[in-house]
Amino acid sequence: MENLIIYKEYKIKDIKTIKYYRDISVNGILLDNFENLEELDQLFSLASYLKTNSIRLFLNIDIAIILKKLIGEDFAWSNPKIRNSFYQFINFLVKRGISGFYFTSLDELIDDNSYLSLIKEFSKNTINKDGIVSIVETSKNPYYLNYLSNPIYNNFSYVDIDNEVLSFIEYKKYTATIQAMENNQNINQIIKLDQSFQSFTNTKNYPYQSVSLLCGISYFHRGAVMIKSLEELGFASGINNTNAYKFSSYSKSIRDFYKYILSYKNSIPALSMGSYRQIFVNDSDIYAYIRSYDGEKVLVFGNFSQKEVLVDIRFHFLDLYDFSYLIGNYGKRRIVKNLLLRPYEFVAFIKNNKLTN
Repeated sequence: MENLIIYKEYKIKDIKTIKYYRDISVNGILLDNFENLEELDQLFSLASYLKTNSIRLFLNIDIAIILKKLIGEDFAWSNPKIRNSFYQFINFLVKRGISGFYFTSLDELIDDNSYLSLIKEFSKNTINKDGIVSIVETSKNPYYLNYLSNPIYNNFSYVDIDNEVLSFIEYKKYTATIQAMENNQNINQIIKLDQSFQSFTNTKNYPYQSVSLLCGISYFHRGAVMIKSLEELGFASGINNTNAYKFSSYSKSIRDFYKYILSYKNSIPALSMGSYRQIFVNDSDIYAYIRSYDGEKVLVFGNFSQKEVLVDIRFHFLDLYDFSYLIGNYGKRRIVKNLLLRPYEFVAFIKNNKLTN
């Protein structure tokens, strides 16, 4: 599903108004705490209500926990009867209106020797149905990630990758591997506010710049967006279920920045379907890439340091001056061959799109 933006809520009682989700372009809600089977009827009613408002309901399914609740005893995933019991349960949820699933613990249940065949069995018997979105949380290497999420294999819709801790340059190169679409590799990723990149920012002294930088860099990648919490959107912490905004001193600006980023993610084909090329791969301060689709290009820059950095971009683009400003966290600016990036600055430029000014 293109342009999927998922908002993660913990429980049913945390669900907010439709307007709240529409304000930030959300079209899917993931209930993160699904363990109480007595709530099923309430879930089905909620799924029906959301669907009439063009929002899908997804469930976080911890396979190990759900199986223990279903069969009431220890189990082995290698047992076909156990697997079939689980498949029947998922199909029951689909028939009652659940639109998607976020699966956890699958890596722990299947050993590498039988991984590929059992993944195919899993997807064939449960999630390979029209309109069903499936996400699997995994820490597998790119070979397995490609098998899990590449559409040619018809397994999961997306992978949510549990990233290991890497240096800035190593993490940039890893991200480029995941984002690239080359040699039959097409890893469809769930994009979150990147916690690995967060370790290279300074949210104490540059709160707005750091968080908006992470927002732009993360969500302009290829993949479906998952928003994890109110605090991530710039709300003050300690809020119970409410539809009233409670802002910190800078959080309104962050929320507004998010809304623009998510709006562009939905409306600019290069950001939803475009190819990806990373530049300045070995630079220890700059993260930069280009998204391209059908002649349209979006050029993205992020300065992950608290010093000004001068970036010479004249040799990377023959069409440099065809780009116009799209969005940034320091305000509007022109593209020039020697681009000065301020501390934790994010800026994006676009070529050939009606949104340019």
